[in-house]
Amino acid sequence: MLALVCVMASRSVAGAPAVSVALVEPGAAVFGGREAVFHATINAEAGTIARVGWTLRVAQRVILRRETPLTIPATAAATIEIRLSVPPVKPGVVMPADLEVQVWTADPAHPPATLTRRLWIFPEDPFAARGEWLAACRIRLFDPDTATADLFESLRIPYEYVSRPAALDGESEPVTLLLGAGLDFDDYPGLDAVLARLARGGHRVLCLAPGAGDFVLPGTAPAAGAAPARLEFRRADIVRDLDKRLDHAAWPQGEERAAVTGLILTTRGGMVVGRVTSGADAWPWVSARYSGGGRLVVCGFPIVASWGHGPTPRFLLLRLLEWLAKTETKLKEEGP
Repeated sequence: MLALVCVMASRSVAGAPAVSVALVEPGAAVFGGREAVFHATINAEAGTIARVGWTLRVAQRVILRRETPLTIPATAAATIEIRLSVPPVKPGVVMPADLEVQVWTADPAHPPATLTRRLWIFPEDPFAARGEWLAACRIRLFDPDTATADLFESLRIPYEYVSRPAALDGESEPVTLLLGAGLDFDDYPGLDAVLARLARGGHRVLCLAPGAGDFVLPGTAPAAGAAPARLEFRRADIVRDLDKRLDHAAWPQGEERAAVTGLILTTRGGMVVGRVTSGADAWPWVSARYSGGGRLVVCGFPIVASWGHGPTPRFLLLRLLEWLAKTETKLKEEGP
């Protein structure tokens, strides 16, 4: 997985030891109007006395500038915390900004180590002023665990709850069927066939971060009907393809935060089956596109569980709904 880590090192001058600085966090998307925290690791010879400064620029204007002294410990590396008061942005606007970190040593002849990270400042609500568009998506929700429904209620996302996805077979106009996070496919035998049939009929189907179970891939079961025109397997790079400003490598990790899930492929009775797992070999994005316009996506990124941890989960959901509806809107960018 490609991490967005910037590393810049100063050149060695007259035998002086090289100094390097890197940001620990790979992310670049931050919320406007909140505090963002990064950590910089400085590597130099033990005992080196230095000072570290950081600057945040928005629209080529300095918004914040800080500096702190530093002595490199015996481990030859030190980590400092960088706190940024990020300015707010208007709804529907994404603002570029630049974070610059510099490290100077006590030797004036030694050039500073410098890194620059392009940041993207997002508003908190991805659906601001999108009420009519959301209604036009005709969202239907199947969510036995209720976590996704609770989130949609808090966001006032319009939807209709369905207790049986098969009931949508009778819908004449395309709908967007979302399956709530945490679903165990094994609890609902035949659900995979129902979802493939709906997509084959022109509906848009999105399964959010399944929790467990086996999923028969569309077009591989006997008498499954027309196979999809395209079957695609992707990893985290799909996030960047949907929106280059989102953090494809920065999903929250650790015991208190949800893991990315996906499908690892196996076979059963002549069918190709995707088994839900959080292993590194699993595919977190499996999509099927049908000639009639229908789409079926199993997306293992923990959008619901990670909603409060940054802009990426929120705006990825917006981009997913747009992709399913085959509409692409551009969030306005302001600044350089």
